[in-house]
Amino acid sequence: MEIKMSNVEITDKITEYYNDAVIHMAWMVRRNEAGDGSERYLVFGLVECCPKELEYPLTICEQGNRFNGGRLYYIRITKPVGTAVEWYRSVKENGFITIDWEEHEQENNNQNIKGPAKQIRCGIMQDVKSWPKFLLSNKEIDDNMPFIADIWGAARTHQMFPERREPFLMDFIMHEKVGEWLEKYLAWNISYYPELIGSLNFVLPNPFYSGRHIHMIPGNEEPDQVKIEFQPRHGFSLDGLKVIPFEKNYFGITGGNAYSIKNDSCSITLSGQAEKFGMYVTDAENQLIDCADFAGFVRGFIVDIFTGYATKEIHRPKAGKKGGRTDYVDVYAKTAEIKEGCVEAEENDTIGERLLKAEILRKRKKKMKNVKSRIFYQKHEEAEAFLRDLIRHARESVIIVDPYFETYELFSYAMAVSIKNIHVEIITSKLCLGKKSRLEQYGKGGSEVPTVEEELRRQVERDESGVNGKINVYVMTGEKPAVHDRFLIIDDEAWFCGGSLNEIGNRLTCIVQLPDSQELMKILNEIKSSDRVRPLKEWRENEKEKDKEIDAEKETDFENKNSNGDTNADSRRSRIGDHVEKR
Repeated sequence: MEIKMSNVEITDKITEYYNDAVIHMAWMVRRNEAGDGSERYLVFGLVECCPKELEYPLTICEQGNRFNGGRLYYIRITKPVGTAVEWYRSVKENGFITIDWEEHEQENNNQNIKGPAKQIRCGIMQDVKSWPKFLLSNKEIDDNMPFIADIWGAARTHQMFPERREPFLMDFIMHEKVGEWLEKYLAWNISYYPELIGSLNFVLPNPFYSGRHIHMIPGNEEPDQVKIEFQPRHGFSLDGLKVIPFEKNYFGITGGNAYSIKNDSCSITLSGQAEKFGMYVTDAENQLIDCADFAGFVRGFIVDIFTGYATKEIHRPKAGKKGGRTDYVDVYAKTAEIKEGCVEAEENDTIGERLLKAEILRKRKKKMKNVKSRIFYQKHEEAEAFLRDLIRHARESVIIVDPYFETYELFSYAMAVSIKNIHVEIITSKLCLGKKSRLEQYGKGGSEVPTVEEELRRQVERDESGVNGKINVYVMTGEKPAVHDRFLIIDDEAWFCGGSLNEIGNRLTCIVQLPDSQELMKILNEIKSSDRVRPLKEWRENEKEKDKEIDAEKETDFENKNSNGDTNADSRRSRIGDHVEKR
């Protein structure tokens, strides 16, 4: 929005729609270089003009808090909108900020005199747009202006930034606790927006209506339609406002015709089937007062219906420590699936529909390539909860690949599924299966403590109710497993984990979502179909056969020793070593 008027004219124009203005001020106080006094530095300033129908805005007296490097202050006061406009423009001319705080009296030579006016240093300020030109910013679209309240929607703004910012001010505000304290009053954290430090901003909310709803109605044989409903502000008419729509389809963008708002609404028939719709709204003077970014039509959806029927208890023993923990997971059953308007191309689709569906599928694939990652350090429970939450949201299958998977991980992760009959697959290796179980329940039982393989097999076979889903365990054979790292595959998402699942997050651990789960699944299936992977039961039977062969070899060697002495000892050790190596 560009308004080419004098200061007086713009003030008169603004007072037509706004009564009062709320001034937010935040500043830092620190000792000056001479050490004989303190100086104030602008942190952030905002003038919000309030529409006439709103009640008198809430004010906040001066608040302060001490931090390393100085003190931080905040105040919220209310002024008539005309006074606020004059004050805002005076800042650029003066190079400093003065606010009429409550007059404080100070004692000097036993006489009460008024203290000097407080001044906040802001330096030379530069306009983003020369006054009185305003920029239109939509809260739904722009995230770079967090000071625009959610209730304002689209608002017109004018901004001034300092030519130079003090380094100590930047360091002070970027401190985490400083931003958190100021967030209590501003409702947003300025440390996330360092570009706004030292700025002064002027906001004009939409003067005509407080909100609008856009209803997009896809057509079948007929063109698509859009209906827009507005909520006018009290005492204001929308007559004279116009909507300029734009529609986007596969071939490009069309639109530009103006539609008048009648009875606080506007109905628009688009030129055909549109992929997205956007619009501008102008007032009677053709000033831009609102904009809506392109929003897509809902061409189809898939709804899964789940019914909760039980709460599952998971008793999680602590490895190597006393005690344990019980977790509760709600269990659901999938009762129905509703599909409507699938984006798969059909034979009777028009060329436009086929192109549109192909474009949607390409965008979906592109979106799937966005990589997500999480980093944990000395936060074991947080990292564990993150993985458990991923598993809890599984709808079809869970695959855990960990060469050192043990019974503890079974309780912590594999049994965290929340949907009945989820297929859970565990791919581990023989490296840990022969170790003694570390579960505390066995204490120091010595030889009575089962191995990890025995305990894992026992726990998996114990639950045959299907509540936990079907759990299959596969064992990678050989001295070096075919898979070195840890992976977690949930439905069609694949995650890479650099650390042990048992100790995840204790040391620096990175969990990254892979861009292409299909490639990983293809490789895993190749490994599973090779002779390097065996189902747990088959691997156990094979190990028993090998044990019998070794026992038979030992018995034969013992008999030979008694008959021939010890001349073939080296040969016997060599043959036994070969059997162990093959295992």
